[in-house]
Amino acid sequence: MALGKADRRHITRLFFPRLYKKMGNPAISSETRELIYDKCLRPAALAVHPTDQSRWPITYSAAMTLYRDKKGTFHFGSIDLPARLTGKFGARLLELFEEHDNLKDAFFVHEYRGTKSSSHHDPGDADARKASLNDVLDLFHIQLLDPDQWVVDVGLEIRQEGHVLQWLTEAHQRILAYLLPSASEDHIAAILKSQTQYHRDISMQLGQLGGFRASPGTRGKKDQVLYSNVYTTEKSATYQLHEGIFRRRKPWHLLPSSISQLVKDMKRIRDIFCSCAGNGNEGLEGNARLEIRVPLNLACTVLVDLPYDIIETAVASFSCQIFW
Repeated sequence: MALGKADRRHITRLFFPRLYKKMGNPAISSETRELIYDKCLRPAALAVHPTDQSRWPITYSAAMTLYRDKKGTFHFGSIDLPARLTGKFGARLLELFEEHDNLKDAFFVHEYRGTKSSSHHDPGDADARKASLNDVLDLFHIQLLDPDQWVVDVGLEIRQEGHVLQWLTEAHQRILAYLLPSASEDHIAAILKSQTQYHRDISMQLGQLGGFRASPGTRGKKDQVLYSNVYTTEKSATYQLHEGIFRRRKPWHLLPSSISQLVKDMKRIRDIFCSCAGNGNEGLEGNARLEIRVPLNLACTVLVDLPYDIIETAVASFSCQIFW
């Protein structure tokens, strides 16, 4: 369950191993959430910061009533905790969890994501790599981190001015071999054939173009690579987390009652693509990017270069006008 945030792109989650049931619903029941808040979360917060007693809703039930509107939609608020108290708060919270059988052995997981644009650097410059990593981790007390318990996504991005770059699907084997230098040819082939370890992401419904995601499992153990993501960035023009104009369409959108709206949406999409193409102005570029997830202590030693012969055989280049 989500607990709190220390930054807009950070989130701390709580995990309760004893609540896990292999075939059960992973959602935490309302009764357990009530127990967590009333007997653990609120008491832990007030134990380290009693001044905020009036800011924490008196019970879980009162909080749910407070944050729900007349249509049943939640509008959550937030309560700040001084940074200097987070260690004491976490320790006290875990102590209170130990008093309840189903909440014992709980642990925290911290996630910090969406920071790629804040850490651009020359991968060939060791000092720049270290400085960028320090910038990303500035939120945390570095001296308290155990590198063996943290993983980080390290990316390498290729740009050609005025062009949209695309990965070639026929080069996936070579790219994966570069990302997993210790893996044998048989292991690379096995990953590419696996329905669980390898997922191809086709671009524009063209089988020759596209990236991939791979979770090599034990085959990536020697290189300590947990996950890899090979993709392109032109998707920023169409990628939406919400149900927007670029959403997947259904067959019923072609029915007389819906097709007029579909036509309007298609025209708007056409206009966006024309703008991306440039129309005599600067078009929208697309970079080729690859990422690997490795232990934190390897962050400054991986993806420090990409041989040009791999770029030459694995990347296709299109002018913005032709691509869009």
